[in-house]
Amino acid sequence: MVHLYNRDVAIEVNKVAKGGSITINLSLSELEGDDVKVINTFSDKEALRAIQRGWEMTDGGVINDHPAMNTAQPWQAVLWALTYPGVVYMHIGGIGINEEDISVIWILIAKDHRAKPKRGRRGGQKAWC
Repeated sequence: MVHLYNRDVAIEVNKVAKGGSITINLSLSELEGDDVKVINTFSDKEALRAIQRGWEMTDGGVINDHPAMNTAQPWQAVLWALTYPGVVYMHIGGIGINEEDISVIWILIAKDHRAKPKRGRRGGQKAWC
């Protein structure tokens, strides 16, 4: 394992023990995100709220009392953003590189919505691992 740190980026290089492959993770600390306006595509408010609660109870989290999502799956980033119409903050938190693919880690925060923290968490803390 190798760790390299700079002001704006941290690089972690790991060699997989049995497979011999190498993974590289770039953590981008000073890359700024941006607010994106997402239109409401749902006509049924109850269905939309049920979908939001589903995200909040499973893959989603809470940052400063706002629903949030941390994902490397592009389909989750798109569908999560559509689930929270209004202003969504989008930020790329890192990039993962290995022999088979490159993944982008998205951090999303629904700024126009409020959410209760998951059990055992305080509002303002990230509710994902």
